[in-house]
Amino acid sequence: MAFTFAPNWTSAKYRYSFTGDEGTSYIWEIHEDGHNNGGLPTTIDASGRDNCITSWKNEGEDEYSPLMTSETKISLFDPSLNVINDLLDALSTGSISDVEEKYRLVVRSGNNLKWVGNIDPEGITYEEDGVAQLNITATDGIGRLANKPYITNTATGALPNGIDSIKNIFVELLDYTGFDLDIYMSSSFYPKAMYSLPSRR
Repeated sequence: MAFTFAPNWTSAKYRYSFTGDEGTSYIWEIHEDGHNNGGLPTTIDASGRDNCITSWKNEGEDEYSPLMTSETKISLFDPSLNVINDLLDALSTGSISDVEEKYRLVVRSGNNLKWVGNIDPEGITYEEDGVAQLNITATDGIGRLANKPYITNTATGALPNGIDSIKNIFVELLDYTGFDLDIYMSSSFYPKAMYSLPSRR
């Protein structure tokens, strides 16, 4: 896979800039594996005020599920049919998984990556009448972890043997997503100064 993100974002094939409700400037982009835009991705027009929505939910119906997945939905105008033709071409020459691996939806603020996910072929709809409005849904890939065993050797698929650190387990599992996700470790969920035990009398 060859996706180029910050600071050059050269694998972005299509781009749209917008301002969020809180006044922050954002960009969403459709990145293509191996694409080089030469610094000039194609600018497209989005559809409606809610053209980019990210939402989170628990994986499956278990409210106590350890996995919380997210998805981002975008709506755009595609009168030239360039975007939909790219996606359909990928489907016609390969499989559903080929589309998921070939394209990434990226949401960022400046060079700060806010969200990245695989485009879901089953989450693509468009209206043929009028200016072609295209709706695309992308998923963050965390849901892929639900049925993945923790292994210590990706080449052989060997199961863990002995003791491993929690950090290594998280790193290995996140590697399944294919997004090179960062992991942040903290020694405490809450600032200690905020929670002090009452003194004894």
